[in-house]
Amino acid sequence: MASFGLDSDPALASLAAMVHQLDVEVSRSLRPGVRSGSRRSTERTPDDDALLAEISVVLDSLYAHFGREAARAKT
Repeated sequence: MASFGLDSDPALASLAAMVHQLDVEVSRSLRPGVRSGSRRSTERTPDDDALLAEISVVLDSLYAHFGREAARAKT
């Protein structure tokens, strides 16, 4: 994030931490529902472009959520 000048965005930092955890720990310690959901998405949508379009809606929603949390924390 720093190399792209995005490290000052707390919502993006929260989202990045969550995505990193999913990427690193998806096969180990995550709740079964999260692990199953991530695996089933790739099985159900084998086309990368379709999967990206689908998950973008979820990631955009999470980014908005983390942005609201960051704004509330400032006040």
